[in-house]
Amino acid sequence: MSIASTSKTPFHSLNIGSLTLRTNTIQAPLASYSDRAYRQLCIEYGSPLSTSEMVSVEGLLREGEKTLALIKRAKGERSKNNPAGTPFSLQLFGSVPESFEKALDVLKKYYDGITFPQVIDVNAACPVPKVIRTASGCALMRDPALLEKIVATIKRNVPHTTAVSVKIRLGIDNNHINFIDCAKAAFAAGADAVAMHSRTAKDGYSGSANHNFTKELKETLNDKTILASGDIFLRETAKDIIASTGVDGVLFARGAIGNPFIFSEKAKPTSDDYIDAFKHHAELHHHYNDSPIRDLRKVVPYYFKHIKANTSLKESKLFLCTRASTIEDFLTTLEALRKNEGLEK
Repeated sequence: MSIASTSKTPFHSLNIGSLTLRTNTIQAPLASYSDRAYRQLCIEYGSPLSTSEMVSVEGLLREGEKTLALIKRAKGERSKNNPAGTPFSLQLFGSVPESFEKALDVLKKYYDGITFPQVIDVNAACPVPKVIRTASGCALMRDPALLEKIVATIKRNVPHTTAVSVKIRLGIDNNHINFIDCAKAAFAAGADAVAMHSRTAKDGYSGSANHNFTKELKETLNDKTILASGDIFLRETAKDIIASTGVDGVLFARGAIGNPFIFSEKAKPTSDDYIDAFKHHAELHHHYNDSPIRDLRKVVPYYFKHIKANTSLKESKLFLCTRASTIEDFLTTLEALRKNEGLEK
């Protein structure tokens, strides 16, 4: 059992099972965002744990090319050749315990000669309808006993040094708020940590995350490792949530897209800093070539909201970036933005 730190300082080291993280502000898994380029960027800016996009256990069983691409390590992640690297968490989603067991066998084959993930994370939080329809993601919260069986199956089939975590929401909808039952089920099966996004699946990302529920979860399971997720866009917000709820740490999800500085202690990043970060993100994306450079367009607005420039300049460069088709397009546009006198430092 992992006991939360009793430190009075909001940001401190964190234990998840036998794994010790140097700080408790963690990069969250984000479907279609937390690819290798994004994870390496977050590592370089200070995330103590690197977490994959959600990976389908059924996709692993088929050993599909796209699924296997999701399990590849990024530079800086812990491996046999980089034992001092940042610990790596692989998030899995599915609904059949036996499929999880077989999928772990597939992972052992592909990680042969490479350190097995330091954390296996179970996705019981995804609110996307196509995932819910497969009885996966947040649909697992409809049946805490099934969630318990899945976690127990994983615990039996991973190395003893691998921690198991579970991400949940408040429940499927406001009529089925059962986060405490689901967290208890996960811990009963041997989970080392539970992270909770304080909205229901039906809420999606609408409204505001209610961290009063996060506090209730931590007070109910005060000797367990509980992490908070949802609407944490600033380090100051993270401090406030840790202080007010007593949780052991936080996950930076949407708040880290376009803002890797959220993992660092840099007080006030400048527009130049954000341009540098975006250029590096684009270069890493191009280096890994997991997907076409146009797939990076979706992060453009996230970076640009932090860049201070006159409106016409900003809008014109944002327009060009969202239509970029090559790495050269990205870098040229961003450098032109930096050199323009309309950029505020």
